[in-house]
Amino acid sequence: MRHLIRIIWVTTTGTASMLCAAFMLVPATASERAALPDGDRMALVQLRLARTLLTVVPDQTVALLAKRSGLPDDLVRAGLEAYANGPQSAPPKQSNRQTKAGGALFVTPD
Repeated sequence: MRHLIRIIWVTTTGTASMLCAAFMLVPATASERAALPDGDRMALVQLRLARTLLTVVPDQTVALLAKRSGLPDDLVRAGLEAYANGPQSAPPKQSNRQTKAGGALFVTPD
């Protein structure tokens, strides 16, 4: 029984560690940089968490937040979706750099 509890504990903490690393340590993508121009890491984590919750368990997330805040479900859903989508006015920049086979293997910024 102790071994089973130990296996469950190790699996849970390992999964939690990987999720924390995915939310906090992975650099921002181009769309995330456009949504959060000031580079705030905590806002990036919140953006990723909102996107994940709306993808994995949208109804339960909205119901729990609506119950805790006392706001209507549709207002909570609209707020979460607006936060998860970020500002739509600035699409990510397209790079005009062309990649060809051969040559130097170093990456240079645009």
